[in-house]
Amino acid sequence: MTAGRPGVLFIAPDQAAAKILRREGVVAAVAGDLAQALAELGQRPFDAVLLAAGATDGDPAQAVQSLLAVDPDLAILAWTRPDEEAATRDLVAAGALDRIGPELAAPEAAAAIDGLLADHRAARRLEKRRHAWLAGTRELRGRLEDELLLAWIAQKSLLPDASLLDEIEGGYGVAISAHVEPSSELGGDLWGVMPIDDWSFALYIVDFSGHGMAAALNTFRLHALVRELHAGAESPGAFLSALNARLAGQLAVGQFATMLYGIVDTAHDRFDYASAGAPPPLVVDVLTGDVAIGDGAGLPLGIAAKVRYAERRLALPPDGLLLLASDALAECPDQAGHRLGRAGAADLARRAALDEGGPLAVGPILEPFLKSVRRPLADDLTVVCCQRHGSIA
Repeated sequence: MTAGRPGVLFIAPDQAAAKILRREGVVAAVAGDLAQALAELGQRPFDAVLLAAGATDGDPAQAVQSLLAVDPDLAILAWTRPDEEAATRDLVAAGALDRIGPELAAPEAAAAIDGLLADHRAARRLEKRRHAWLAGTRELRGRLEDELLLAWIAQKSLLPDASLLDEIEGGYGVAISAHVEPSSELGGDLWGVMPIDDWSFALYIVDFSGHGMAAALNTFRLHALVRELHAGAESPGAFLSALNARLAGQLAVGQFATMLYGIVDTAHDRFDYASAGAPPPLVVDVLTGDVAIGDGAGLPLGIAAKVRYAERRLALPPDGLLLLASDALAECPDQAGHRLGRAGAADLARRAALDEGGPLAVGPILEPFLKSVRRPLADDLTVVCCQRHGSIA
């Protein structure tokens, strides 16, 4: 890493740590206290501030407000140890995005800052568009459609791109397909896939409460946390517990998310997962149409800070298809007002397997549902299918 990463100011009375971070190129400048930091900010712009609890003069809220008064777009990150839970909570409540700590090596700290900054910039762009929307002036109305389109494009960029899907499909012998349909211009659903090792990869689906701009902003927040915590996750349950602990202090009252996170293990033909109140995962034998239904029970993310999530397992042999869905699949009514329910969602997959008689993707499964569902959708819809190759590939 080259010295002088532009745009990061470290505020801490501990000059030893500051010197290390500056020498390693993680930060561009250091300040020993808030007054010195404000002076630095007045001389040149910064993208982010690492704010130590000891540099707030005992008033985290006032410290954060003082920094944002100089630059409202500034990303503020708490610099705290893992055991400084109260200090971290106070700084996040005051407006810090998240914490970065001394337990991270310099390259890890730099990567975490880069990820948080990228999502902060995207979220700030969305927030500004939201304020423009609420303003509702006539002269802005002609531009709002373009702005919403840009916001939609920004949110869509959080989803796995073609190159990542090609890497996963080629490396693990699977075919992944997905259907994402928000109920309004922007939604609160998100899904993702990440390689772990030579034989296993992670797959997850998230559904935030509500929809529209507020829910969309939360997907940026969660995407940054998933990217930060994924590498150190020991298991699906531990990952969800860590993610929930971080998310609980960041969501507004009444906001929460259901999530299912699991690991597709192609060496042992299984799917190990944990769930925070998401619809149960389904595994379909595409040769016989048999459907194994998992367990989605668990407290949604963001409701309580300390939650342990149970780990569960489904067999996922070659020729098996894993299906993850948001609750819109079971809950959105058709033209007659009828809902599929959980059993109906499994029946969709079973019928599609019997009709196709071979490899299966999300399109044939959802076709009957999409033809009959009432529009506009009552909730954001996301369905992800992971088909393992086998004798019929």
